[in-house]
Amino acid sequence: MTKNERQLGAAIREAQASLVADVSPAFLAERLRFYFGMCAVLAFAAGIAFLAFGFNDGRDWVQRVLDTELTLTPWSTAWLMGLGWALTRWLALSRPLLLGLDAVLSLALTANVALNAVLGRGIANGLLVVLFMMMTQLFRAVAIPSSGYRTGLIAGCAGVIAFCSVWREELVWRSVGIFSREPVLPLVSFGAWIVSAVAIAVTASHVIYGLRREIDRARKLGQYTLIEKIGRGGMGQVFRARHAMLRRPTAVKILTRADGDEEALSRFEREVQATSMLTHPNTIAIYDFGRTPEGIFYYAMEHLDGANLQEVVERSDVFCEARVLHVLEGVAASLAEAHASGLVHRDVKPANIFLCHQGGRDDVVKVLDFGLVKDQRSENAPLRPAGMILGTPEYLAPEAIMNPSGVDYRVDLYALGGVAYFLLTGRAPVVAETISEALRMQIEVEPPPIEDLREGAIDPELVELIEDLLAKEPSRRPKTANELLDLLEPLMQRLTWSGRAATEWWDEWGIKVRRKRPDPLLPNSPGASGFQTLEIDPTELQATSRRPFSS
Repeated sequence: MTKNERQLGAAIREAQASLVADVSPAFLAERLRFYFGMCAVLAFAAGIAFLAFGFNDGRDWVQRVLDTELTLTPWSTAWLMGLGWALTRWLALSRPLLLGLDAVLSLALTANVALNAVLGRGIANGLLVVLFMMMTQLFRAVAIPSSGYRTGLIAGCAGVIAFCSVWREELVWRSVGIFSREPVLPLVSFGAWIVSAVAIAVTASHVIYGLRREIDRARKLGQYTLIEKIGRGGMGQVFRARHAMLRRPTAVKILTRADGDEEALSRFEREVQATSMLTHPNTIAIYDFGRTPEGIFYYAMEHLDGANLQEVVERSDVFCEARVLHVLEGVAASLAEAHASGLVHRDVKPANIFLCHQGGRDDVVKVLDFGLVKDQRSENAPLRPAGMILGTPEYLAPEAIMNPSGVDYRVDLYALGGVAYFLLTGRAPVVAETISEALRMQIEVEPPPIEDLREGAIDPELVELIEDLLAKEPSRRPKTANELLDLLEPLMQRLTWSGRAATEWWDEWGIKVRRKRPDPLLPNSPGASGFQTLEIDPTELQATSRRPFSS
C-alpha cells in the first residue's frame, strides 16, 4: 500500500469516525469544560462557606485558611477540577483524550474526597464521600453526553471507591470500640445508596443519549447532517450542514408539506432540477437535491461568506461607477448562461445578488434564488399558474405586470437595471407605500434621473445604459444578456474595479456589512427596507390596493 493510499484511508476513517461519534470533539470539550468548571466553583464556594460559618473557634480567617485539616478537601477538589477546566479551555484535545480526561477526573473527584477521609485530613468522612459521589455522578450523567454503558462503568468505579472508604471507616471506628453493632447494616445501607445512584446515573445518560441520537437521525438528510438553523425563507428553512465525507461549507434548504401543498413542492422540485444544470461561477452552485422517505424535499447549495447588495448598500454607502459595472458584468454573465438554458430568473433584485469572498478573491458576485424561474423550453406544464404576477414590485418589468405569461429574458435585464439604479442612488427605481401603487408606477412613471439623486458627476454612458435597461418598452432594452456584456466591455476598460480595491473596501467595511452567520440562500427574503418577493393573482390587485410591502 502506497503512502497516498494510507493517507486516504486514514482520512476516510477519520471522517467516518466523526460521523458515528456521539458528539464532535468541540462539543464534548464544551460540555466537559462546563462540568469541570461548575464542580470547581461549587468546591471553592464550599471552602469559603466552611471558613465563614463552620468550625469558628475564635481564630481569624487567615489562620483558618492555613488550617489544612479544615480546608484540604474543598481546596484540593477545586484545584483538581480547575485543572480539568483549564485543559479543555486552552488545549485542542482529540476526542480520545477528552474521553480519557472525563473518566480520569470523574474518578479522581471521588478518590480525592475518599483519600482525605481515609487519611483523616479535612472534613471528609464516609457519609460525605458517598453523598459527594452520588451528586457528582448524577451531575456528570446530565452534563456530559455519554452512553449508559460508559456512564455505568465510570459511576460504578466511583461507587467502589466510595464503598471502600466507608468500609475502612467502619472498621476503624469498630477497632476502637465506638460502635457495638454489626458492620453489615451500615455497609448494606451505604451500598444500596451507591447502587441506586449508579442506576439513576445510567438511566439519565441512556435517556439523554438516546434522545440525542434520535435528534441526530432526524437532522440527517441523505448525506447531509444539519448543524444549525441560519434562516427561513418564503418556503422552508435554511440550515448550515455537513456532508458525510466532504468538508466544503454547505447550506441546505428543506421544504415540507407544511410549507406548501404537494403541487407546490413538486413545482419547486422541478425548478431546482432546472437550476442545478447551471454551472457559471457567478451563479450559486446547487450540490444536491432529493426527498426523504418522510416526504421532505431538500436541496444543498454552497455556503457563502459575505453579504447581499441590499445589506451592503444599507450598511455602508452607494457604489462607485466601476464597482457597479463589476456587479453588472457578474450578474449578466450568470444570466447569460441561464437564458441560454431557457431559464428566466424573474426575481433579480439587490437581496438576491451576493458579494462574497471566494477562491482568495473579494467581491465575487453570486446570483441567488432561482425560486421563481421560468423554463422557456420546458414541454411540461408551466411551473407557475398562468397569469400570476411574480417578482418584487420595485423591480418588476411593466410587461411582467400587464402580461405575466408572456415574459421573456428581457424582464431580467429590466430588473438588473433597477439593481444598478439602486447601487448608484441608494433607492429603488420605484418607491411606493402599497403594492398596487408600485405596480401602477412601474407601468406609467419614469424613475427620477440618477444625476438628481447622486452627488458629483457620473459617467453619462453608464447613465444612458441604465436608462435603456429601465425602458418601459422591452424593444429599447438590450435583447440578451450577452448583448449587455458587449455594451459593458468598453465602459469597464475605462472604469476598472480592481481586486486590490475590493480587498481594501472589505477591510474597511467588512465587519459592518458581513453577516455573523452567512445565510445567502433565503428565497423571498426581504431586505431591510421591506422588499419582498410576491405571487399575485391580477384579479386580487384591488384587494391589495392598501397592502404595504412589509406585510
